[in-house]
Amino acid sequence: MSAHPEQPPLESITTATTALAEESDAVAATPSLPREIQLPSGLLEDLRAIAGAEALETAGRRAGTWLAAALGEVLATENLAQAPTQAFWDALGEILRGRGWGRLRQERVHSGLGVVVAEEWMETGSAAAPGCPFTVGLLAALFEDVAGAPVAVLETACEGRGEEECRFVFGSEAAVRELRARLEDGVSEEAALAGF
Repeated sequence: MSAHPEQPPLESITTATTALAEESDAVAATPSLPREIQLPSGLLEDLRAIAGAEALETAGRRAGTWLAAALGEVLATENLAQAPTQAFWDALGEILRGRGWGRLRQERVHSGLGVVVAEEWMETGSAAAPGCPFTVGLLAALFEDVAGAPVAVLETACEGRGEEECRFVFGSEAAVRELRARLEDGVSEEAALAGF
């Protein structure tokens, strides 16, 4: 007997997700149609419990691709790398805040690393499984679109763990891998970032 009998079986969710992905591909080809839905509170936590953090990160990557296109429309550019930096961050923050995700700001910590700080963030996980894998995927796909190259994102703080804010460090895969190793060795984020 399932601990959550009211939840649909995983195969139903997989079928529904596949149908939504196919539908979103068709909708993406028609820019005049709305391409978003409002997520009910708690949905990401429920999906994590059913499908796992990796599935949420993958879904976040799909959403990040949509977000890059939406930002391109807002900023009237086909190449986000050519958008003025402050206009990019302002538009990104407004889009996410306007959809109830919370407040967002960017901090540059090194020429090869940046930090996105999210406050009152919608996705913080639960006390049992804190974290924001959907946001990690969303930001990775968005930043890869801007950079035209792979970008890694590492969540270093989460409101779901009782911290003041969610923090996402982004940069090259090598730089983020090195940062992760430093953090796993017990170095504080501030000290780890100062070493770059």
